[in-house]
Amino acid sequence: MTPKHIPLNVGKQPGMIKELLIFVIVLFILTGCNWENNSSKTEGIVTYAIEYPHQAEQKGFTAFLPKEMITYYKDDHFKLKFKGEFNIYNLEFISRSQGDTCFTLFKIFDKKLFYSMGQNEELFLFNDLGASDLVIFNDSTKTIAGINCTKAMLQFEDAYAPDIEVYFSEEIKISRPNRHSPFSQVPGLMLEFSMEYQDMHLQFKAQNVSFKKIDNHEFHLPDSYKKTKQDEIKDLVLTLLQ
Repeated sequence: MTPKHIPLNVGKQPGMIKELLIFVIVLFILTGCNWENNSSKTEGIVTYAIEYPHQAEQKGFTAFLPKEMITYYKDDHFKLKFKGEFNIYNLEFISRSQGDTCFTLFKIFDKKLFYSMGQNEELFLFNDLGASDLVIFNDSTKTIAGINCTKAMLQFEDAYAPDIEVYFSEEIKISRPNRHSPFSQVPGLMLEFSMEYQDMHLQFKAQNVSFKKIDNHEFHLPDSYKKTKQDEIKDLVLTLLQ
């Protein structure tokens, strides 16, 4: 009786299979991380902390003001979201199709309003600062929320308007990320900047940048909102400061 042929490496096969599986898993993780860190930079979420001036903190009304601003972006769409404490109110700004379609949305308790903005109209949160020049300091950089940023300065023609220092990054791929604001000249998403609103100096700084898939519904206008004028939304927001 002729004995069956037994492969010489039969005892090594389980170990070889295990090593192959580990190699495949590691390769998948590495390629997956590479995709996440590159391709998905066209969409994601940036969360900013908002710092209020000490004088406003002393008055006490900042307890009702948002502690953070959240930016959702996807290709040429983006949304800014301010959410109040205890879910009392919600203020959003949506810009789609590179600014051709823009909405301001405001919800306070059960009242839901929206205003359809013009293509070149600025969000009412920004004071009218007039024309400005942008100076970029390519040799002045820092890392904010893990993203490399470049310093820039906005210098306004109005002698009473102070210069505004910003840090921006072009690593995050948003088309015209600063449209509808005095910062429209800044070529990348700002991760640190300041603004004046109702005599308050507000400081914004990114705390977290998450590259992830964003559902298109984030940029849709909800059916439950009623159309109004911008002044009504503006006046309602001002009541939070009184």
